[in-house]
Amino acid sequence: ETIQEVARTFARAGRGALMWGMGLTQHVSGVENVLAVINLALLLGYIGERGGLYPMRGQNNVQGAAYMGALSEFLPGYIPLTDERFRKRVASLWGVEDLPTERGLYLTELWDAIERGDVRALYIVGENPAVSEADFIHVRKALRKLDLLVVQDLFMTRTARYAHYVLPASAFCEKSGSYMNSERRIQWSHRVCEPYGDSKPDWKILMMLGKALGLPGFDYSSIEEITAEYFRLFPELEERSVEELKNSDGIFLPRKRLHTWEFATPDGKARLIAVEQIEPWERPDKEYPLVLTTVRKISHYNTGEMTLRSSSLVRLMGEPKALINEKDAKKLGINDGDWVEIETRRGKIRMRAKVGGVPEGVIAVPFHFKANKLTSPALNKAGTPEFKFSACRVKRFG
Repeated sequence: ETIQEVARTFARAGRGALMWGMGLTQHVSGVENVLAVINLALLLGYIGERGGLYPMRGQNNVQGAAYMGALSEFLPGYIPLTDERFRKRVASLWGVEDLPTERGLYLTELWDAIERGDVRALYIVGENPAVSEADFIHVRKALRKLDLLVVQDLFMTRTARYAHYVLPASAFCEKSGSYMNSERRIQWSHRVCEPYGDSKPDWKILMMLGKALGLPGFDYSSIEEITAEYFRLFPELEERSVEELKNSDGIFLPRKRLHTWEFATPDGKARLIAVEQIEPWERPDKEYPLVLTTVRKISHYNTGEMTLRSSSLVRLMGEPKALINEKDAKKLGINDGDWVEIETRRGKIRMRAKVGGVPEGVIAVPFHFKANKLTSPALNKAGTPEFKFSACRVKRFG
């Protein structure tokens, strides 16, 4: 009844925005979940000026990284590698004859590739896969097998412990540069203090490395020069300048509002795509009767490498605890604050329990803790792990 009431209220509103976080995608049905949301917006006409779709990213500037070409199947600007005209434009600006047309590996495909010996060296910038990736015991085993691992980061992360070389990078406030938010607004961020110790902005480290290796094209003198080159890639930005970016509320790419008049299809019309229900990779059973899911805590960011170093934030959140439903806790003889052991087919962890806050049959563990030791290795069609659904069992410990 509640679902029906919400659906009818939303449909009759006349306009509306649909927003979702990473959890919607972190299932084997993640792609289908998003397609269903898009279908709903199209059916209601909640697009363009009447609403919109707003996927909230897991970290700041994920949109910017994607638009810079960090995704293995896209050129800068979210342009597919198979777009010959734009590929030639990028190649010309970069001073090469052509660029590859086949995508590289997804992050989630790397670990098996390392195990097979297909990948022998890895350069990781600002990422902590030894904690953030699903089934991280498998990831750590792969990291140990590499002939060369270089980690470029602010701190000695869990991943950096496996590195042959660690390059100290600067924090956001120690460097200038641009960010792009979810609405594709590029904004400038000014440096407010000098880099700490021997640390350097990421771009400077890459320039030094490129020159040391004798590679062409690593002769940029400033972040402004790099940004100006990026602007030259796109017809929409060719006439815009870095100075304009610095002295404005931001510049949009490709334009301020998408899908007002047409869609990126041959005939300009949207496509409705039928979706089917996809079951989770593993279901609760007699041996593992509960569902483990991961959650983020408001006081801790991603794997906690920065925020867990803040004594005030650690005091604010307190000790990380596993949330368990009141009925489940009663059946298992678990009281608030008890130590519990949570186990899946990948391993087990121990932590204190907090009774309440989740539906019956669900155990929720903070993402930045050890939860990804337990999570499923299953991937959806976009290569995203199923962080949000793993069969588990729980018992009181001690």
